Amino acid sequence: MDTIENKIIKSERVANATLLVGTHAESLKQQALLFAKKLNCLEIPASAGMTCSMTCNACKKIEKNIHPDVIWIESQGESIKIEPLRELQRTLHLKPYEGRWKVVIIDGAQHLTLAASNSLLKILEEPPAQTTFLLLAPHAENLLSTITSRCQRIRLSDAPPPNLDDIENLNSLLSLPVSLEERFQLAIEISKDDETFQKTLEIWTLWYHDLLFYKQGLSPFESPLHQKAALAQTQIRTQSISTLYDKLKTVLETQKTLKHYQVNRQWLAEHVVTQLSLGTSPA
Repeated sequence: MDTIENKIIKSERVANATLLVGTHAESLKQQALLFAKKLNCLEIPASAGMTCSMTCNACKKIEKNIHPDVIWIESQGESIKIEPLRELQRTLHLKPYEGRWKVVIIDGAQHLTLAASNSLLKILEEPPAQTTFLLLAPHAENLLSTITSRCQRIRLSDAPPPNLDDIENLNSLLSLPVSLEERFQLAIEISKDDETFQKTLEIWTLWYHDLLFYKQGLSPFESPLHQKAALAQTQIRTQSISTLYDKLKTVLETQKTLKHYQVNRQWLAEHVVTQLSLGTSPA
């Protein structure tokens, strides 16, 4: 029987490669482990949505780094040389041994030598079935652009989270109003001054990062919006990964415009609210 998890995995066609970017190495490892568990958990209850048991034999093996289908590649000293990539090429054509997916985790992908990078690139150009790669690195710029262009990218924010205690309209910001009149009113509220507008954009940046994590079976690490997980699960059911990326890009571009250009705040707020509301129907 298909679980909700399996249906989501199949509908999203799990990305061939994902680049997890962030300066907290332990956070990256924990997210990679969690993703591997969610792909191979043996006891995901149908009522749990995106939550795996964490206690089945597969999850325990992954946690102990002894699962045959979860392959870790780490730097030896200050480099990841070509040998482990060559060995990987020799085995990837085999089907998963006991799990549903082979998960290859390259920890410290910024240490890939040029030869190792080219070897990895050849694999990503013709990715094997039922195999996904997770590349962990502090900065995407340290990797070949030809590799990063083949990865979906998720960044763990290094910035301190905004204080959400005094945000009275938080649910409205995250859900976004449905009617045109309510959207217009929200745009007026968030654009009353630069500080309010900037804080709103910071919240939306966190939110769309979180949604991208949830959409790919990950759990946002220490997110200040973790209490909104139920709302996040509702939203990701109707939005594709590419849509979420587009909306995050809209927020980041709005932040840049507000910071560097003289623009009408209300017009800019109306624009971003409209773009983020795409996919909902006016009441």
